[in-house]
Amino acid sequence: MKRILTFAFCLVGWLALLQTGQAQVAYVMADPELRAALPACEDMPDMYRENCNVRQLRQWVRDHLQYPEEARTRGLEGRVEVTVLIDTLGQMGSMRLSRKLDPLLNAEALRIVQGIKDSGIVWLPAMHHGKKVISEYRIPVNFYLTQPQLRGADRDQDRR
Repeated sequence: MKRILTFAFCLVGWLALLQTGQAQVAYVMADPELRAALPACEDMPDMYRENCNVRQLRQWVRDHLQYPEEARTRGLEGRVEVTVLIDTLGQMGSMRLSRKLDPLLNAEALRIVQGIKDSGIVWLPAMHHGKKVISEYRIPVNFYLTQPQLRGADRDQDRR
C-alpha cells in the first residue's frame, strides 16, 4: 500500500511539473541533500536551516491556529501532519494528510497549511547533487488544550 501511495504522490508531482514546464525533473526526492527552506532561513548555514524552518512554521501555526470549538469541548488533542510538495521553483504544490486525528482537527490543519500556500511564500527548493529537486515537506500542527510544557508540572513540583 505504501508503494502505491508513493507512486501516486510522485505521479501527482510529475503532472504538476508538466503544468509548470519543469518536466526535466520528473520525480519527488524523498531525502535530498539539502531540504526545502523558508525564505527567512536562506542565510542560515545548512546545518541550521531545518531548525529555522521548524521555528518559523511553529510560529505560523501559533499565529493562525483556531482550535475548533467542538474539538475543544470533546477534549480532542494531538498532532496532525500535512505533507506538501515543494517544486523546483519553490512553490507549494499538492497537500495530503500524512498523520490524521479527528476530522475537525484534520480540517483545521489543512486550513492552516493552505494559508501558508495562499500567502505566496516562495520556498528555497531542495537541492540534490547541486540541482534543484521537487521534495516533500511535513508540516506538523499540534493541538493541545493545555501548554505541553505545563503538563506534569504538579509531579515535577513534588520532586523538589
